[in-house]
Amino acid sequence: MSESDRPTPAVSVVMVSYNSASIIESAIQPLAGHVDVEVIVVDNASSDGTTDLLARLFPDVSVLPMDVNLGFSKAVNIGVRASRGQNIMLLNPDAVVSLSVVRDLLEDLGKDGIGLVAPVLDNPTKMQSVVSAGYLPTLRRMAVHYSGLARLGKRLPALRGHYLYESQLGSGPMLVDWVTGACMVFRRQTWVEVHGLSERWFMYAEDIDFCRRITLTGRAVVLDTRLRATHLVGESDSTESFAVNPAWVVNTRDFYARELAPSQLHVLLWGITVGLGLFARSAVFAGRSMQGGQRRIASRTLAKKFAVYGLAALRSTPKGSPLVDATDAGAKPKP
Repeated sequence: MSESDRPTPAVSVVMVSYNSASIIESAIQPLAGHVDVEVIVVDNASSDGTTDLLARLFPDVSVLPMDVNLGFSKAVNIGVRASRGQNIMLLNPDAVVSLSVVRDLLEDLGKDGIGLVAPVLDNPTKMQSVVSAGYLPTLRRMAVHYSGLARLGKRLPALRGHYLYESQLGSGPMLVDWVTGACMVFRRQTWVEVHGLSERWFMYAEDIDFCRRITLTGRAVVLDTRLRATHLVGESDSTESFAVNPAWVVNTRDFYARELAPSQLHVLLWGITVGLGLFARSAVFAGRSMQGGQRRIASRTLAKKFAVYGLAALRSTPKGSPLVDATDAGAKPKP
């Protein structure tokens, strides 16, 4: 069958892989082999045999191998341009979503006024109570979150912070400002209208920016709390080469400075607020690491990571200067 004779898929699933051989099979398996689902993997120069594995296990999956690691946004934009569906799903190789949930998401997307929809992502470790979705990282939202007041957001919605907590989720679709790029669905036309994902950042912050640009068109970003997927945070690189990577906080600060901050003073206060909040979390985990038990090593590691993140939040970024692209060095814990 020629390319022109193939039926247009209901959705094109675009996945970006980087040394994901140990995890990507679980992500693709529920979606492969269905005529209404196209799966495209943009591989960012993996060295662990990811592309060979895909060719062997999923011959119908389109694999686009890159010569170098282009980062998340550039790879996504390449994958979307190569896809054929009128609806696009972004899915991490360390995320698993069932076909029934995908179809429910498409049904949500077909409703008037919705520009992007996502399920709630569960982390099987259950070590975190925050959700990878919420509200714009304004100074107020960050202050509420890092002061701990956001935990009162179930009864007082005005106190909800940048991240939603599980306890604040409703029993159906809810309007949010952003959802994680690990699993989201949108129309191709929407992607075209907002000019795709910003390639300013190597990874992190592009999902918040993308969602904001969609809301600026008058369309809603929706988290459907009835629908669930699984996200094994930090498992997308199978080489165990992770280092502490503060790109998420540096890039979120850059997004705030460029798009939301009324003044440079607000940017300074944002950095101080987030930095102190991260240092407080570092201190908590440092205390837990001294108590012994099975999580002693994990707590010590998190204490070090949050300290690095805190320093990054406080780091001064000269006005108007571009940030250096971060390296792909692992996923952030939800702070």
